[in-house]
Amino acid sequence: CYVFNGDWVDRGEHQIEVVCLLFALKTLYPAHIFLVRGNHEFRDMSKSSDDGFLCHLKGRFVTEWNDIFETVHRTFDWLPVAALIADKVLVLHGGLGDGSWGLSELRQVERVMTDITDSFLLNVFWSDPSDSDSGMERG
Repeated sequence: CYVFNGDWVDRGEHQIEVVCLLFALKTLYPAHIFLVRGNHEFRDMSKSSDDGFLCHLKGRFVTEWNDIFETVHRTFDWLPVAALIADKVLVLHGGLGDGSWGLSELRQVERVMTDITDSFLLNVFWSDPSDSDSGMERG
């Protein structure tokens, strides 16, 4: 099995090729390919930078760029925010954050998710490593 952990867009010249390859692999090998959403697989992030996914599509597809953007993001909206491997390894894009949430909260995340609405999800998508655990609530 293979887990691909987000941030497939907003980076480099081959963004649409990367997304198409991942979608094709998931279609061909659904039991072996797992796609976990990262923070760049949200519309606001993909629109925000000069080298982001939206700009990339505008530069490559003269008239179809908006349809492609929306179709890809409608697929991203359905992706899980984490993967649990063999009940031992938790894969998520950002990190544990302040430790104020657990697996039960992750299991309750509803899809379709177009925005990050819960504060604990900000941790899931945006937590960077820290040299200190002083802000941890649990764990």
